[in-house]
Amino acid sequence: MKLHALALCLAGTMVTAVAVRADDTTHYQSVRSGPNGTTVVDSYSSTSDGTPYRYTTSSGWVREVIYPNLPSESYVASRVQDLVRQNQQEVADLQAMGGRARTAGWENISTVYDVMIQDHQRGINQASTWLTARNFDVPSMPSSMTAADVAPEVSVDKQIQMHQMMFNESLDNLHNERSSTVRGLLLMNAATAERHISLLETLNRDITLGRHNMSAMLQWELNPTASSDMLARIESEESALYKVTVAEVTITPAPQVAETPPAPEEVAPAPAPAPAPVAVAPAPAPAPQVTQNRTFVNQPSRVAGQRQTTKRRRARRPAY
Repeated sequence: MKLHALALCLAGTMVTAVAVRADDTTHYQSVRSGPNGTTVVDSYSSTSDGTPYRYTTSSGWVREVIYPNLPSESYVASRVQDLVRQNQQEVADLQAMGGRARTAGWENISTVYDVMIQDHQRGINQASTWLTARNFDVPSMPSSMTAADVAPEVSVDKQIQMHQMMFNESLDNLHNERSSTVRGLLLMNAATAERHISLLETLNRDITLGRHNMSAMLQWELNPTASSDMLARIESEESALYKVTVAEVTITPAPQVAETPPAPEEVAPAPAPAPAPVAVAPAPAPAPQVTQNRTFVNQPSRVAGQRQTTKRRRARRPAY
């Protein structure tokens, strides 16, 4: 009974897996370690609704996909292979142009291009390691290219434009990329392009000044060291570059001519001062006139012997 139950369970699992695969939208590859150090690659697909499901591998293992919306390894591998081809093409171009610059006597251009080749090769190695660990093909290096008919000093400007374009494209693709592996490689590409732009701009300045050898500033950017000798070289070269040379000027004094003093001018007599104005005192105001009015008051006579009279007579007492 136990064997029959196990067979029924396996059959149900196989039927479910086949039913789910009928609605597949994305194909995946799962890499795992097999017996005796071998590697087994299992192919499966995800459903359109993105729900977890189980599937059975070719060797009979039942596996559950928890995150079916993650990009498949095949998709990630294709994006990584594109980045490898891009860096390989850049390496081939730099090798061709660096050899031509070395032949023409441009030591600084060939040295900078050699350093840029090493940086691009480092990105190729990182991506190739990821592909090899998952049994994906690593793109082959393109055949040696013939340098275009461009003067070495002119190629620097074109390299600046190409790396600026590479920097912008890497950041634009970074925003819409689902794979963390591809995002990491895109960030590495953007950082490499930014470093190369700085090197190429310093190189372009030296070329403009007519230098064919390595300047102290360019050597410091290729290998940053804070040694006192390097800083002294940079200061000496920059000071000589922007030093202002003033030509010696001989000043010849002008001949002096004796000048006849001018005749004194006649001084006109000063005009007599005008008489000072006489202050006229104002006329005094008329004094106020006082008019005396005499008033006579009848005073009672105080002569002795006279009887004082009054207007009111004493009332006579009646006789009884």
